Amino acid sequence: MWTVVSGLRLLALGAAGTLAACSLAPVYQKPATAPPPDAYKEAGHWKAAQPADLQPRGAWWGAYGDSQLDALEGKVSDSNQDLKAAFARLQQARAQMRFVRASYFPTISACRDNADFIGNRNGNYCNTRETAHAQSLYVDRAFNLEM
Repeated sequence: MWTVVSGLRLLALGAAGTLAACSLAPVYQKPATAPPPDAYKEAGHWKAAQPADLQPRGAWWGAYGDSQLDALEGKVSDSNQDLKAAFARLQQARAQMRFVRASYFPTISACRDNADFIGNRNGNYCNTRETAHAQSLYVDRAFNLEM
């Protein structure tokens, strides 16, 4: 049952929501700026950038033409344990991601079991022995939907 108090509360809540949706800030206008003066642009050997991010890097230190630097880089890349450890961590992380992503796909598993039983007939101790062979094949499938 609606009362006057609940009606006033509803009216106050509606008025507060309406006022909260209104923007009282002035409309933003971008200030005018002048282009930079030519004093900052040095004449001569400046040229436009030519990005080469997609080209292979190779041996970047070869640009210096220093044989000692070439020899040192060869030693560092072969014996750097930090790089080897980082590469091992990367491989481990990739393996973990493959393990996690494997749950996104259905799984099918199969198992085959062979069993041989040798025993006495009726539990007596005479020389009659029986041999029994049992073979089983189990197939299972599973698919989990996560929602």
